[in-house]
Amino acid sequence: VERLEALSRGKAADPMGPIDQSLALSIAVEGDDMALGAAAIGAAHMHRDLDDLAARFRDLRLV
Repeated sequence: VERLEALSRGKAADPMGPIDQSLALSIAVEGDDMALGAAAIGAAHMHRDLDDLAARFRDLRLV
């Protein structure tokens, strides 16, 4: 949230970097349920999207 707020105010935000392996879709955790899997997918997509957005803002010199 802090990174998105910084970008929305025109401030540079550092990339989040590699995603935590606990969110990797190929890793099964004992007791996983559909809600946990959906949350992991959502977090992984948001992670990549924020890094992409920050890079585009830098390319366009918006931050």
